[in-house]
Amino acid sequence: MAREQNPPDQKPSEPPASASTSPRAARSLARRPIVWLTGIVVAALGATLTNALVPTFNRLLDPIVQHGPAVEVLDASAFHSDEVGDSVVFPASTSFGKDDLATLNDQSDPTAWLEARGGVPVGTVLAQFVLAGNRKDPVRIIDMVPAATCTTPLAGALFKDPPAGSDDSVRIDFDLDGGGAGTYRGSDGWPTAFFPARTISLAQGEQQVLIATASTARQSCEVRFRLTVLADGEREEIEIPAHDQPGYRVSAKLPEKAYDAVYLGGVVCPDGFVKASKEYVAGHDPQPCR
Repeated sequence: MAREQNPPDQKPSEPPASASTSPRAARSLARRPIVWLTGIVVAALGATLTNALVPTFNRLLDPIVQHGPAVEVLDASAFHSDEVGDSVVFPASTSFGKDDLATLNDQSDPTAWLEARGGVPVGTVLAQFVLAGNRKDPVRIIDMVPAATCTTPLAGALFKDPPAGSDDSVRIDFDLDGGGAGTYRGSDGWPTAFFPARTISLAQGEQQVLIATASTARQSCEVRFRLTVLADGEREEIEIPAHDQPGYRVSAKLPEKAYDAVYLGGVVCPDGFVKASKEYVAGHDPQPCR
């Protein structure tokens, strides 16, 4: 019986090599550079459009994202200076008895106690503001003016706490009687207009302490301070305190005989306020604190 022999190993047949590339393959190869070039152009256009549109979108979104005024008022409070003193005056018919004086003289801050009961600073009121920039780009305070409502000076009880020295704080001073620009004391000691020669620039979150004063020799006034801020090319006004809050008050200093009563304290009577005698008011009492 004849045995079957395995056929010799055979290699798989290969398609015959063509003499040239088919038309379809040629077209496919020809398209590849065009596809690559188109991708590069689209990417470049996308980057260009992105660079052009992002600032525009940011400008549109900034007013929405950045809330509140261009300058935030972090704090606004009365400020006391040894140069100005702490004298206060009350409306007419305001009376203080011995018990009131005893309570007053027990206070660690007599001026605050008097002002909380309606006392008004005499001659000059000082205010201290803590301000902060509230925009992505720096903002600039370019002007500041007082907005005051005034009547006749108060002539009730005067609590006299006169100046005790000088104060080197940098501040902007306003004259409510004469108007005009706010001034500061230059190196020569003379008042010089602050705005517009000077401005105050604030970056986002940057804080600045600003002291403003308002003085009168003829009136009793309630005053607010109005800031003009330049932000994003536009002007914005900010009023301190806000219109729904009480303003700062100040009343002109009168001759002491014009007041219903005079009480002496501070450097005149350092041991506590005492009621001045008629002789003192007339200028004939050399020992008013006894």
